[in-house]
Amino acid sequence: MKTLLTLIFTCLFFSETFSQAPVLAAPSLGYDIKGKPEFIKVKNGYLGVRQIENSKKFQNQSTIKTTVSVVSYDDKMKESGENMLSNGDLAFSLLKPKIIKGNKIWVICGDPGGKWEKLGNIRATEIDPQTYKPGASKIIVSAEDINESNSYAAFQLKIISSPNSKFYCLYFGGARYDNFILACLNSDLEPIWKGKKEIPKTKCDDITDLSINDNGEIIVSSITKSVVTLSVFNVNGSQVNQKIDFGNAEPGFIDILQSKSGDTYIGGILSKDSKYKNTVFLSKLEKDHSLTNIKEFQFPENILDRLGKDALAKTDDKKGGLTGKRIQPELVEQADGRIKLITETTYEKSADYMGFGGLIITDFYKTENQFSLIPRFMVDFNNLPRINQFIVVPSANNIIIIYADNQENINLDIIDRQKPLNGSAIAALYAATVDNDGVIKREIVATRANKEEKRTTAELIQAFIANNK
Repeated sequence: MKTLLTLIFTCLFFSETFSQAPVLAAPSLGYDIKGKPEFIKVKNGYLGVRQIENSKKFQNQSTIKTTVSVVSYDDKMKESGENMLSNGDLAFSLLKPKIIKGNKIWVICGDPGGKWEKLGNIRATEIDPQTYKPGASKIIVSAEDINESNSYAAFQLKIISSPNSKFYCLYFGGARYDNFILACLNSDLEPIWKGKKEIPKTKCDDITDLSINDNGEIIVSSITKSVVTLSVFNVNGSQVNQKIDFGNAEPGFIDILQSKSGDTYIGGILSKDSKYKNTVFLSKLEKDHSLTNIKEFQFPENILDRLGKDALAKTDDKKGGLTGKRIQPELVEQADGRIKLITETTYEKSADYMGFGGLIITDFYKTENQFSLIPRFMVDFNNLPRINQFIVVPSANNIIIIYADNQENINLDIIDRQKPLNGSAIAALYAATVDNDGVIKREIVATRANKEEKRTTAELIQAFIANNK
């Protein structure tokens, strides 16, 4: 599942494994990008949710309470109002709230458990579509359903809509657990079915992605060594596990895409041998859960050479930056039906150091020059990397990738070596447009140098999206 941790640490001198590497200060805070911003479009603008922690009982996470509110924005993402849930009472847990739109607008969040390390209910609150004030609420997953001795901090809630918005998939699981709660909900958030599920010989941290199609069928992907398991749950909750053995290749991550055409695709990265001769692949998932129309491309030498030149991989093994470790590629579909995969490169020197480099875009519909590279260089320490610090916005004939980078790189040609984002750099929020010919155009959305900017990263990104449609 997609996770992000950021930190500040002490200075580190780069070793000789990075050619002409500079001395780097503590990592820059950059921009806290945690996946696509969760805003919904309404008549006169957008709605989002805000959560503010109000307790200092950090040693007892199950009793930390927060306030949750619905925030309204105009069509340019300027804040226009705020409505508190529960009249602003300290009522909600650390579980990150979600806002979704089916037949109605809902905010989903967690009740506090009330006892030491006991989880509370997961609740949906209806939001008035005219006033944006909270109304009636209902429990969609009860504390009895969860029945685990742990805090919300160790778990993740994920809610995904089918392309036709008639069904929702709810996932709630903890990384080290064998089972998880899965539910298929209708557009009124009433459960069609729900219950605890598990994938044989698999823990929740082996799960890479999940999706739900227009028929209410849920697909969960997980990886154990060279085997990918696609667990398919039909509209009645019955489970079928389809194993796909990649043999001598080790899948780094598997992503699932529900196409507007009604087809389901899976894709990701495969590491083929000790030299990290990685390939990317895309395949269609048939109704019998077999894979067809498999397209597989190996990273070309010009990409590997560029990574080595830019010190984004070990100079003695330029392929070392393409391990796929901790990398979570994302499949995206453009309005023209073209599917692309975006991933980023890494180099891990030790348990306490990791470098993150270029963003690689794969166009599966080209017969040659399938890859484009957006170079960048970020550094993290203490085994807490910035993972998936990018957001992809598809358009008619291109994609826009939003990511964090050193603001000075906007003045450098993309073919030149980029300056690293670290403690001495001013972080910028970039938007790179990549067209179907692989041409890349970059612009800066915001910078940390603007001390007047009070908006969150999510608000900045959504404002850019809203103003560039």
